[in-house]
Amino acid sequence: MKFLKKLFSSKEQKKDVKENLETKGIIIDDYFEKRYNEEIVDDTDLSNSLSVIDKYFSINGIERKIEKFPDHPINLDQVAKEGTGFIDFCQTFGKASNETIVFYLAFPLSNFLINNFGFKLYNDSEPENPLRSMALIYNKNNYLLTLYPYEYSLKVLNSEAEFEKLLERVKDNLNNLPNENDMFDKFMESLNE
Repeated sequence: MKFLKKLFSSKEQKKDVKENLETKGIIIDDYFEKRYNEEIVDDTDLSNSLSVIDKYFSINGIERKIEKFPDHPINLDQVAKEGTGFIDFCQTFGKASNETIVFYLAFPLSNFLINNFGFKLYNDSEPENPLRSMALIYNKNNYLLTLYPYEYSLKVLNSEAEFEKLLERVKDNLNNLPNENDMFDKFMESLNE
């Protein structure tokens, strides 16, 4: 059995990390394998995304806060908050549709979380909504943490979220993962309520 968890609730209140996680249910391996197909961040897509971001930094005279990692969430926040406006920038240079502009942030975010925290990228064949077909999943001892890079990147571009806060939440949640027995007990309690 695998536990499917929703990592990022809309609640802004900072409670104990275990209380912030919402139990979505238990899924079996067969269902997981049917629903999720592992993907790889395409090198060309990542390279194109980072190239557009580099040009944005250069043209706007913005210095990266984290030079060593161009795909660092703090740098991606700079793209969304500083300068002339990333969406306008991309549209001015005829770079792409609004959907592709969001991918310019979603690909580097995904790459960073994969390389630094061990997430894997999946295509969800049964997403709760179309913005969630791209899913990053962290699996430790059959306990799954899921986030949606496309949906989150869109929220950042709409000034509804920040990548740095996402990074903090990821670190907090990964450092406080409950064990399987605790999660099973909590899930059983939720069924009795």
